[in-house]
Amino acid sequence: MRTVNTVIANIERIIRFSNKKQENAGYSNTNRHR
Repeated sequence: MRTVNTVIANIERIIRFSNKKQENAGYSNTNRHR
């Protein structure tokens, strides 16, 4: 049970990290175009 929770937590962390990267890239791109 603990290992499953750890895996889920790691996946959520990776998803959040990738989402943050995409948001930062989007902001910089919109700023550049403007």
